[in-house]
Amino acid sequence: MIVPKYWSESKITKNVNGKQVTIKRFGWSDISEAEANEHAKERVKDAEKLLDTKGDVRRIDHKVAYNGAEGLPIREEVISTHRDNVITRNSYGSLCINTPNVFFSDIDIDNTPTFSFNFISTVILLSLTIFIGIISSS
Repeated sequence: MIVPKYWSESKITKNVNGKQVTIKRFGWSDISEAEANEHAKERVKDAEKLLDTKGDVRRIDHKVAYNGAEGLPIREEVISTHRDNVITRNSYGSLCINTPNVFFSDIDIDNTPTFSFNFISTVILLSLTIFIGIISSS
């Protein structure tokens, strides 16, 4: 899980085919703001190289789904950390727990399910959780 402590943003503006183009990139670090700033500068230089070779590049870092799916970490305010668990504040102002050791399931059903359906679903999900826990601890 990637939830960095420090963030920095770097940008360049250059003329491409008579048009002014600004490229912005974030950098991150768990060490210091200076390291995050250097990382941002490296990323913006890499984007500039892509612009020079391909002629086009994404202008800004876009927000991605959780889990660092595209190599970009979660960009939220870190409220506290507890070993591998990190509490962040999202863009809505809600506190979120980011943890590698919990399985969450959100099941939306239009009708009110019967007791037997709820019971069977719970047993299946609990069994899967226990099974995954046993496999991952091996």
